[in-house]
Amino acid sequence: MSFQTIDNAIFKAATHDEVLEKPFLEKNFMYVQDQNPSTNYSTNQVTFSTEVLSNNGRYNNFIEGMVMLPTVIHVTGAGVSGAVNAGVGGAPPVILGGTDFMLALKNSNCNLIHSMKVDYNNGQVVQGCDYLNNYLNFIQHSEMSLQDEELNGPFLGYAKDSSTAWSYSNNASSFGHGICNNSNLLVPSHSASNKGEINNEGFRKRCGYFHNYENADGKKLVLSKDNRKSSATNIVDNVDANNKVYYYNCYIRLRDLPFFDKLCLIRSGTVRITFTLNNNVSFNINKSAAGNLTVNSFINNSGLTNPLMIAASYKEIREVVGAAITDVATMEGFIPCGSAPLPLDTTFSVKMGIGQCNGYQHAIRQCRLYVPHYSFSPKGEELYLANPVRSIKYLDLDYYTFTATKNQQFNQLITNGASRMRRLIMIGFIANGSNGSTNLSPLSSPFASEPSTTSPFSLSNFNVKVGGVNHYEANSVEYDYEYFLQELNGQQGINANQTQGLCSSRISLQDYNNNYHYIVVNLDRKLKENEDVAQSLAVIGTIDSELPVTFHCYIERYKTIVINTESGAREN
Repeated sequence: MSFQTIDNAIFKAATHDEVLEKPFLEKNFMYVQDQNPSTNYSTNQVTFSTEVLSNNGRYNNFIEGMVMLPTVIHVTGAGVSGAVNAGVGGAPPVILGGTDFMLALKNSNCNLIHSMKVDYNNGQVVQGCDYLNNYLNFIQHSEMSLQDEELNGPFLGYAKDSSTAWSYSNNASSFGHGICNNSNLLVPSHSASNKGEINNEGFRKRCGYFHNYENADGKKLVLSKDNRKSSATNIVDNVDANNKVYYYNCYIRLRDLPFFDKLCLIRSGTVRITFTLNNNVSFNINKSAAGNLTVNSFINNSGLTNPLMIAASYKEIREVVGAAITDVATMEGFIPCGSAPLPLDTTFSVKMGIGQCNGYQHAIRQCRLYVPHYSFSPKGEELYLANPVRSIKYLDLDYYTFTATKNQQFNQLITNGASRMRRLIMIGFIANGSNGSTNLSPLSSPFASEPSTTSPFSLSNFNVKVGGVNHYEANSVEYDYEYFLQELNGQQGINANQTQGLCSSRISLQDYNNNYHYIVVNLDRKLKENEDVAQSLAVIGTIDSELPVTFHCYIERYKTIVINTESGAREN
């Protein structure tokens, strides 16, 4: 193989003839609204059905499709009885004004999905899988590149959490309690004692995905707050001294979900999607007289997931020439970050809804499913339908969870019989009841980056038994980053990360040693004749870190559906 030089590339471009064939004559971008009968989405379920799209006689491309969930987050403060933290230059802030960076969503809009079911022509193709968001977060971390995040991150709510910025406190602190990764300093800061960054740069970026047009350097004179609200742009509305409302367009691409990333252009076939959402989430944040944060009264009827994150009550001090450091609260160079400007000795209520929340309404009241459809040219359609029957191989998930106690070996059966297994993915979190003094699960904590990340933990003596036989030849292995690379490295990327300059993953060695500690086992290396043989799957290992770990286990399994792309009929 010869090396490609710039001369070769230029010559190839200069001699390449442009292809002039036009396979499509028309493309339209349509949407259907969900079929939810409740105006406030109290059931936490959203259902889309594509009969309208199926009957238009055109070819629908679900890979390009997306779901939009109009999200409203309401924060209200009550019970102000203590001193108010000073703002820049000592000016007292409005209770909830000036704290736009106090809140953001956890990494990835996928955290709003608890589970998903998909039917094609009234036959189920994707079964419901609880905590699907954990798996979808892993897929994005392991398959996206830095350029993907830069281009698509603001659209998908994705900005990778800094892996070394986490801290842990048994009791309340200015960061919160339990495991925390919620510092969003304006300027990056590092500490050797903290083994890396102090601030979570990804969280800071996600806070910046919201915009305030009320007093932002006159921008309201061009793009007013009311205009932005009517066009459903992501904005922060400081309603009054005690109420702040975040309006957010939560987009989720269908190609980031199981099944849809493999679905070809089809005509007439009807797809029905049912989501169980992590909406109607609520909790209270208390800021003590000492500035420490605690959370209580967390509610999510769908499960443990809290899609929201509250920033630390952190203060950044910038040196001012000639200023005496006597009282940081009145220094000109004192800049309150995150929740620092919030009043002391106060309780704040936080609630999130779809379409509306506590009477505050999004400009778009119902969820939407956007799908483009195409009209072929006669020649293009002839070529496409030369083989109208397509066999689509996709992945579905089996889910299992268990808790492993520290310093004790676990030996856990994941399934007593499953066929066509592709991968086992284990995602570990500090066990519920062990995360600080209030015992709130990291998945529910507004101070933690979980479930967008794993919790930090240490694992040894690990192996997987498939059909009672060790997957790794040794009795046990020390599953660290080198094994992670061998099992996953570039599996879904370009050239498997073996070509310099081409890679698809966001998980480095430093990330893995902190809070991107995913356990991935490739189960797909087998003879084709053995794919349909059902085998048991078990895992063994020892937790060496100081807290018990709950593992959420996902088995990717191959499934196949045969579709006639012309009629949309399912033929198996």
